[in-house]
Amino acid sequence: MVKPVLDAMPTVALLGTGLLGEAIGVRLLQQGIDLRVWNRDPRKAQSLIAKGARSIPELAGAAGGCASVITVLRDGPVTAEVVAALGPLDGACCVPMGTMGVSESCALELQVRSQGGAYLEAPVLGSKPEALKGSLLVMAGGDEASFHDQLPLLRLLSEKPMWMGATGSGSACKLALNQLIASLTHGYSLALRLVEASGLEVEKFMDVLRTSALYAPTVDKKLERMLRHHYDDPNFTTALLRKDLLLFLREASLLQINTSGLDSLVLGEGQILSQVKKMMRLGQEHKSLGPILNRLLTQAVSTGKRVRSETNLGTGAVSISSAAVELAQLKLGQSRGLDQLVTLESEQIAVVGAGRMSRLLLQHLQAKGAAGVVLLNRTVERAELLSRDFPELPVQCRPLTDLDQYLSTCSLVFTSTAADDPIIDAARLQPLNRRSRLRLIDIGVPRNIAADAADVEGVESHDVDDLQEVVARNQEARQAIAREAEQLLQQEAQQFLEWWDSLEAVPTINRLRSSMETIRSEELQKALSRMGPDFSARERKVVEALSKGIINKILHTPVTQLRAPQSRQERQHSLRTVERLFDLEPQAES
Repeated sequence: MVKPVLDAMPTVALLGTGLLGEAIGVRLLQQGIDLRVWNRDPRKAQSLIAKGARSIPELAGAAGGCASVITVLRDGPVTAEVVAALGPLDGACCVPMGTMGVSESCALELQVRSQGGAYLEAPVLGSKPEALKGSLLVMAGGDEASFHDQLPLLRLLSEKPMWMGATGSGSACKLALNQLIASLTHGYSLALRLVEASGLEVEKFMDVLRTSALYAPTVDKKLERMLRHHYDDPNFTTALLRKDLLLFLREASLLQINTSGLDSLVLGEGQILSQVKKMMRLGQEHKSLGPILNRLLTQAVSTGKRVRSETNLGTGAVSISSAAVELAQLKLGQSRGLDQLVTLESEQIAVVGAGRMSRLLLQHLQAKGAAGVVLLNRTVERAELLSRDFPELPVQCRPLTDLDQYLSTCSLVFTSTAADDPIIDAARLQPLNRRSRLRLIDIGVPRNIAADAADVEGVESHDVDDLQEVVARNQEARQAIAREAEQLLQQEAQQFLEWWDSLEAVPTINRLRSSMETIRSEELQKALSRMGPDFSARERKVVEALSKGIINKILHTPVTQLRAPQSRQERQHSLRTVERLFDLEPQAES
């Protein structure tokens, strides 16, 4: 039997009084809630107790008499551990407000029900300021009846609590939003660095941004801190964001969302890898990459190279441009009654545009036997600059104004320009005195060739959609190669996740080192003071080096073990054990 939240002074247990948890507690006390509070470190609950909350000295039995048990803890495993310690829930509704994975939330619901409680996940968007004002965004997931039972309580913290659906839907929404927070924050930060470095007034940039579709209120919320490089006392720490992004990646993996770049139109194309390399290089140049993102991008690039070197994924049509050339070969072969790729040496070929895609077109045309190419571009100088990179391929550079001439004389024309509107249509083709059948292949974005071009007699027109025909010819073989590549990706992903997981131990390791260093320094000073003035400076250095060496030797094994690959639950257990054994300040719960 689920206990409804009463109108008159319901009793609520709040487990976790970190940055967000404390603010939620203050808000509930202000609204007249009979609040019981607990934190692993009792000192962190004293502020709320001083404001009228009652202390929970022991978790066992703490849910008794409570309509709701709100948890605002570090992650799913910690939440599950703390809730388990409550014992029987006696119908109380467990309301976890911290961020956790979808699968973690579903598992917690089963645990809560086995303890005789109801369950409603309620992760929130917002931090201390929003909690104090009662303007958090609450994304509830679970049984709809439980949502309505808890709605009076949720309305104390949110102006409009939202029920997202079944258990897991609220967690999925929260993870997706936190991923956007990370992306937006990084994007705006990089944009501001460029604005400042170029001498542009930030406020003028903001005036444009605020009136555009690119604007999000979060940029104004973080603007002052970004400009002052003030990152102390954050409302949402990077450590918590790192944890949430890791959860996002894990959930994406469980849902088989492909983040490897193997889902492009042409399996194994190298342009995505090239774009990642360029982004990484720019980030490194502008010092906008933190250690985590830098490691991720570096490993992504090295993994891409490993896949291309250890598999045959890079052979055949591995880019849009190469697929376009193979499509031309296939259509020429079919026109001769052959279901195969034929050489292009007898074709009169024109390429319209002189950008990156055209460069790849020239590269593949040369490899497929083209005897020569006419390269047309709005700026002839740019075309000539590109042609110099292909000394073995005869390239004639012409202005775009000569396009009609070559539409009349060429048998094969590729288009790849950035023009907003089609540059070739039926009206342009019909008056031309063409000497042969004309095949048009459009890989421009937006499209360079209008749909009605194919209606003109003697003209055959193809676009990016038609490349699937080429792709399908080798799909089975390439899928087998892709499976091999996926195995390599999984290995590399596991290595990265193990490294990322190991970062969780860094704060505890740092506190342990600091504690050991304090003890070493104090004891060394005591010893040196007893040695008297006859103790030489050289002897002092030797003793100090000895003491440091002893500490390093003692710490080597536990530090290595804490950072070694292991399950997250095992690592957290080890970290808490170390914190208790050495009386370290525990990591903040939120």
